[in-house]
Amino acid sequence: SDLGELFNLGEDPDELDNRWADPAATSQKMAMMHLLIDRQIALRSKSLVPTHQA
Repeated sequence: SDLGELFNLGEDPDELDNRWADPAATSQKMAMMHLLIDRQIALRSKSLVPTHQA
């Protein structure tokens, strides 16, 4: 997929080799996406006040 970027900054500090579509990077990519989702859930608004009109 061309919808993301994943670089190994230790081996590719200039970010020339996007590993997003690399099958070898799938587990690392999924782990990072899970961390992001968990963080977004943790930061969601828990207010009972509506943020938009229905």
